[in-house]
Amino acid sequence: MAGELWLLLIQLAGKVKRAEECMPRIRKEENREMVEDFIESGERLTDKLKKLLKACETPMLKAGKKHGKESAQLGKNAGTEFVDSIFGRDRQLEQTEKLWNLRFDANCEDILRRPQQ
Repeated sequence: MAGELWLLLIQLAGKVKRAEECMPRIRKEENREMVEDFIESGERLTDKLKKLLKACETPMLKAGKKHGKESAQLGKNAGTEFVDSIFGRDRQLEQTEKLWNLRFDANCEDILRRPQQ
């Protein structure tokens, strides 16, 4: 699961960067506005993911302290608690699943492939 999150973060950063680089070549105003909206929402999503990771850090640190571990070596229980926090159905999964890669692909991919049209 952590690998999937990592992949999504890489995709998010790559798509935002690609969109920013392509903006000067997009001719149609409506297309420019749509891509700009996705860039802004990608930046907001990145901020939300940072907050989500921070929220998941607390239970992980508590699990490490319960088992007498120092923060430098939290151990398996702390790592498990982190993954449970971010992906567990009763915790943060709903926020984690709100990534916008599919919406970006559906709305912006063609524009970025052919910005002069």
